[in-house]
Amino acid sequence: MLTGHQMGQPKKPLAAEQQILSLGNVLQRLREEDNVDILIEMTAAYLQGQFDYQLIWIAIYDRLNHILLGKGGVIPNNDQNFLRQRLVLNPGDMLEQVVISQSPVGVADLGKEPRASEWHTVANKFKIQGTVVIPIRYRNNCLGLALLGSQRWGYLLTGEARERLLIVLGELGAVLYRNEIDLQQKQVKRSEEPWLRLVENISNLKKLDQKLEAIVTVTHQHIAANRTNVYWFDRQGRYFWCRMSSQMLSMGRGQTPEKASA
Repeated sequence: MLTGHQMGQPKKPLAAEQQILSLGNVLQRLREEDNVDILIEMTAAYLQGQFDYQLIWIAIYDRLNHILLGKGGVIPNNDQNFLRQRLVLNPGDMLEQVVISQSPVGVADLGKEPRASEWHTVANKFKIQGTVVIPIRYRNNCLGLALLGSQRWGYLLTGEARERLLIVLGELGAVLYRNEIDLQQKQVKRSEEPWLRLVENISNLKKLDQKLEAIVTVTHQHIAANRTNVYWFDRQGRYFWCRMSSQMLSMGRGQTPEKASA
């Protein structure tokens, strides 16, 4: 939770006006940006400039695979490979607890936290102690999380500083959610386009074989099938015969029709 001993204060006490201006500026920039990498970079830069965190890790949550995809942040040796690591979430881990509960978790010393063993090496190397993990969420959807570690034991934010931190991460969550919805809509639109073009093109084709060729071609390409066939049913013989297929189109039309008993 966001309570504990040795509660911290902003890295550099600023006048209230400056804090408000900095907050408003980063919120505006987040709302105007679509690139996820730039969004993460701007958020990390704001957190580093405003609060006493030497380790900042921001990750996107992959719900389908239940993993975290590191997107960047701040680390003393600037090891971007570490910041872009993939972490599989396991039951009982601190990070999974944050993702599932969608509630912040704070620890006094990251290097000694048994639920975060994957962070012990880096925590001990850079003397990271007081750490908080905050979910990045929007409308009950967990989009990711931010791990913020300080070299001060038990360092956790309270009051107005804590509120500014949560406002920025909340805005990041809203933008990530909007981008996710936009991507889904574009994917649906792209998946519909071949079929819409097919319907339009078929109306301009006069011969049946041309219509069947167009249907087989689009279907075969769109679903990435190994073979696509169109069968005709012979009522008298009670069997299906291959009227058109992807093989016929690729090898020529001089093939013997395949038959399948009804």
